[in-house]
Amino acid sequence: MNVLSLINSIMLRYSKLNDYRNFLVRTLSDFPRHRQRKQQARKFLASPAGSVSIDPRSGYVLTTANRIEGLRELVPMLQEFAVRKLAALDVPRLLEHGTGDGKPLKPFYFNILTRGDLVVMPQVVDFAVSDGVLKVLAPYYRRLPELSHMAVFVSGFAEPFGPSSVPLGT
Repeated sequence: MNVLSLINSIMLRYSKLNDYRNFLVRTLSDFPRHRQRKQQARKFLASPAGSVSIDPRSGYVLTTANRIEGLRELVPMLQEFAVRKLAALDVPRLLEHGTGDGKPLKPFYFNILTRGDLVVMPQVVDFAVSDGVLKVLAPYYRRLPELSHMAVFVSGFAEPFGPSSVPLGT
C-alpha cells in the first residue's frame, strides 16, 4: 500500500467517524427535537403512501403540479424568480470565470439560488419541509429526511452563450 492510498484510507475513516460524532452531538444536544422528529417520521411512515410515490428503481418521480400540495403555487413563483435572476446575472462571465471558486460554470447546468434568495422567498423552504413533500420522501428513504441544501438549476443554454440565449429549462 502506497502512502497516498494510506492517507486516503485514514481520511475516509476519519470522515466517517466525524459524521458519527456530529450525529451523536446533534442528537444528544437536542434530544427533545430528535424525539419529536422520530414521532413525526412514524406518522409519515405509518400512513399509506400519498398519491405520489418515488419509483424505487429510478429514484425519482415525474408528477404534475396539482399532485403535491403547495407545488401549484410554487412553480410560477420559481419560474418568475429564474427569469429575474438570469436577467440580473452576468451569465457569459459566470460561464467563463465561475462564481469565485476558480471553476467556470457548466453552461448546461448551474445553480442560481442563493441563501439570500431563500430569505426573500421563505415559502420555498416552507414547501420543502411541508407535509406534502414529506409524504413523498419519507416512505422512499424510510426515515424523515432533513433539509440540508436547496438549488434551482438552469440548464440547456445554446452553445456559445449570446445576449439572446435563453435556457431551455429551469
